[in-house]
Amino acid sequence: YGALVINLKDVKERSRSTKEIESVIRPLLADIPDAKLVVKEAASMRGGGANADIQAEITGEEMDEILALTDSVKAKARSVVGLADIQSSWKEAKPEIKFIPDRERLDIYGMTVGGLGLHLRNALSGNEAAVYREANDEYTIRVQYRESDRRTVDDIENLTIPTAKGIVPLKALCKVVYEGGAANINRKNRQRQVIVSANVVQGAVGSKAAELQKLTDRISVKPGYRIYYGGQQEMMKDSFAALGGAVFLAILLTYMVLAAILESLLLPVFIMMTIPLGLIGVLWALFLTGSTISMISLMSLIMLIGVVVNGAILLIDYAVQKRREGASLSESIQAACAEKFNAILMMNLAIVASSIPAALQTTSIQGPFAITAIGGVLISGLLTLFVIPVFYLIAAKKD
Repeated sequence: YGALVINLKDVKERSRSTKEIESVIRPLLADIPDAKLVVKEAASMRGGGANADIQAEITGEEMDEILALTDSVKAKARSVVGLADIQSSWKEAKPEIKFIPDRERLDIYGMTVGGLGLHLRNALSGNEAAVYREANDEYTIRVQYRESDRRTVDDIENLTIPTAKGIVPLKALCKVVYEGGAANINRKNRQRQVIVSANVVQGAVGSKAAELQKLTDRISVKPGYRIYYGGQQEMMKDSFAALGGAVFLAILLTYMVLAAILESLLLPVFIMMTIPLGLIGVLWALFLTGSTISMISLMSLIMLIGVVVNGAILLIDYAVQKRREGASLSESIQAACAEKFNAILMMNLAIVASSIPAALQTTSIQGPFAITAIGGVLISGLLTLFVIPVFYLIAAKKD
């Protein structure tokens, strides 16, 4: 195993993105025989870790069945356009020599399994019971068979073992087998596990994982076995769930504050209609810039919940004041739109202007955050002047 870390120039000093450079390097290394290679951008937030973008975990009891499912998942992954570095955590078996005791013959020669194991350990690994002392120094003496007597399987089969009935060759007491053994056995929830991993070189991680999962769901899985998507996908799912709860809590708290200030349960509902209006702008901004919905954009959306309602608050608060002064319903909202137009326009333009430098940092997490904010503020600010007055007229008549 080995790792080669390539430090790229600053993004301003090169014409290609990290993904494009990966796409160039990957085929150059494809001709190396018997090599399993992974080319992936190091995640600085994880200290340069190399976890794969997608990880499918196959769990169960019997290793043969797990490996069969592993091959099926790998085949499905190869059919998904945009996935590369497809491999499994199962390592090829390492060759090893196994000693299978013949208990009947051990009884005949008066030898136990433990005694046989002790003789084998002393013969192959050596015995360090003796110590040689000279002056103030001590030297451990290891006693074992010569290397020439234990180089091949035939040599080991003919190792002499002392028994109660004399010295006999090892093959008279046990069967010596040369075969592969498991290099590693991973477990999860006390079940054996093999992980199939892949990196996304084209498209979004979420969409490619969903596409692969749709294919693997068609694989026939026996009872007791499972194909589960963990790794980054599992962490992303947990993070999205947490952010979804934060969005709900932000909306609830905003509504409670507005209801307390306006002394109305219905007016805050129409004010908060600016939130889906802002979401329209967010989706358009992400689409036009080729960005995807991510944890960063969702964090920006939580911030927008408290920002996009500001224009509606200015309009409705001014309209309520006008009504208290004796103006009619339509006159009050028209006056609010005329009076607060400049304030709403300047507020939204100030937010957009201050976010543009961050939006230009496309390779940084600032980019998606700022793009989400710009799209949400622009569209919600524009639609607020046309949609919110209509909602206010409806709400005021029913309130």
